[in-house]
Amino acid sequence: MSEAKPNPAGGRARSILIADDSAQVRQSLARMITCFSHLSVVGEATNGQEALVLIRQLQPDIVVLDLEMPELSGLEVLAAIKSENLKCTVMMFTGQTEENYRQKCLAMGATHFFEKATQVSEFLTALKQL
Repeated sequence: MSEAKPNPAGGRARSILIADDSAQVRQSLARMITCFSHLSVVGEATNGQEALVLIRQLQPDIVVLDLEMPELSGLEVLAAIKSENLKCTVMMFTGQTEENYRQKCLAMGATHFFEKATQVSEFLTALKQL
């Protein structure tokens, strides 16, 4: 994890918190994100409760959130983000492939929903555009 770095295009890099119970997924995402000079990983959470604490503490610009995590699910974290009016873009990155999860997350305020197994390139494209 690093502090927000300067963005060569001007301004501060956008800060990202990664919340996923898989260390491998968190590490892979962090590596991918380092390829973008306008983004900086400022925190990682291993469960939903930790994610919510870090979101409140670090106030990241972007949260990459898994649906299935211990302690609090991604849906519960998303609901708390919205009910507490925490200002961050939420990108769901999950192994869930059921359309009802996608629809529910987007209806609850997530800006993106990506399936880990099939939508990595779409996820990276969305990151590039942030």
